[in-house]
Amino acid sequence: MTTILSYLTQATLDIGTLIISLVSVIIAIIFGYKHGALSRRTVELEERLDRFNYKRGEILLASLIAKYFISFISSLDTANPAQAKQKSDEASRLQQIRICNHFINELHNLSSNPFYIEILEKYPDIIKLEVAMVIRIKQLEVNTNDTSIDRNLYKMVYSLLKRLEENKSSTIFDTEIFKNMLLGLARLNQQNPALLQ
Repeated sequence: MTTILSYLTQATLDIGTLIISLVSVIIAIIFGYKHGALSRRTVELEERLDRFNYKRGEILLASLIAKYFISFISSLDTANPAQAKQKSDEASRLQQIRICNHFINELHNLSSNPFYIEILEKYPDIIKLEVAMVIRIKQLEVNTNDTSIDRNLYKMVYSLLKRLEENKSSTIFDTEIFKNMLLGLARLNQQNPALLQ
């Protein structure tokens, strides 16, 4: 009787172990499936975030250039359109200093953005552009009567704008503000061909 009872106990334990093993396998399969789905979703979200950051970098850099040119154009003395020069008033000079400082700061903020890194590879002159901005700030701070246009700086920013326009993947260049800015710059360049020489 003890032997039968011992066999029954052992069989019950084996069945219990088998059931626990089966439940464990089923739970592992369910969690494995959920983990796989979660991993795929995580990868998908990371890819979307990468695309968002790339597009964000493109839009931020394009809008930074637009701010520079809008500020630049608004600080021009238009009395003689064929001989463009900066306005000589203090507000215009300070505006140019502020936009150059802003440009430098925003380039630093973009430095880890994937779009900026790609553009930097294609257009390493951005590094020179930043240095040219610093030089222009110093010129404007030292010589408060300077009404000349820094043609080198203008050409670099304009060249970057053209590269972005060629490279565009966003619709920012199709907006009214960009169309008007590009028309204004085309007119300025046509009236003052020396700006791009």
